[in-house]
Amino acid sequence: MPSGVVLVIEDEEYVADLLATAIREVGYEVIYCATAEAGLSTACTLEPECIVCDVGLPDHDGYWVARNVRTQPSRVSVTPFLFLSALDDQQSRLEGFHVGADVYMTKPFRVTEVVAQIGALVQMASRLRQRRDSLMSIPASVDQTAIEGDLSQMSIATVLTVLEMERRSGVFEVISKKRRAQLDIAEGCIVQGTVGGTRVSALAALRTMLAWKVGRFAFVPGNRPVPPERKSIAAYLLEATRLEDESARVELPMPPSRRRQEPRIATTALGGPSSIPDDVAPPSSRAPLGELLRRQPGAAPRRAADGALAISDVPPSLELSFDFEAAPPPTLRSLA
Repeated sequence: MPSGVVLVIEDEEYVADLLATAIREVGYEVIYCATAEAGLSTACTLEPECIVCDVGLPDHDGYWVARNVRTQPSRVSVTPFLFLSALDDQQSRLEGFHVGADVYMTKPFRVTEVVAQIGALVQMASRLRQRRDSLMSIPASVDQTAIEGDLSQMSIATVLTVLEMERRSGVFEVISKKRRAQLDIAEGCIVQGTVGGTRVSALAALRTMLAWKVGRFAFVPGNRPVPPERKSIAAYLLEATRLEDESARVELPMPPSRRRQEPRIATTALGGPSSIPDDVAPPSSRAPLGELLRRQPGAAPRRAADGALAISDVPPSLELSFDFEAAPPPTLRSLA
């Protein structure tokens, strides 16, 4: 049965009582605070198993609480943190993850889901502590390497998460098929990256490492200056995963147009071109109708030399050009 303390920072008494009742039913002890400053002070003193915090608090927002919790020099800095918020836009969610939240849930919520998330976070923290203890039990080597291993046995994300929880400083290096990438880490935060000896952004170096499935990793402790603007390893991992998902999307090409070519008719009397351009139809398919079919006023209808019916009273100014793709138009003889 679960045990330990869960800290709830919520200014709405009804919501706090609802959460406290459900969390106590699964075995946790619940401590309740209504303001951000009281919640931060209680978290630093008690070092709970999990922190559940509302974003909209009366004195400071929940982001302020998470940011200050993650910068504490004690065990509370790696405590699982769950946000409850009425803000469901993407910017609010990203801000929550950037300041160090592990889970972001929106209101209205199901109490059973909140309790399940708390249990999952506590179990994950326990597994990471066990893994950390096994990694830190490796005897010290001559070259001062604290952690080393094979990518087939442990993922890069797992090792970096342990380094973040321990707020370690030093250089994390991955070597894969004569390729080398490094991350400079200061107090559990990625400062900068290097790939093949070239300085790149921290996100670019991390994405390069995550793409390698074969190789070895090592972490060498060392002092690194802490930048004023820090970003958690969890936020970098989330961003790298999002970019990888977007790059995997491939747009299918559109099928070529299958529109049938329509016959073109050019009329000089109606203001159109006098003939069809040479690049559209061969010269043999262009014939001025006024020159082929004519008769004198008062004369009987006659047939042209090719058997086509002569059309009477065609104005000389009207010149039609047809573009035929197959046989010429039928004659009266062929229709009879």
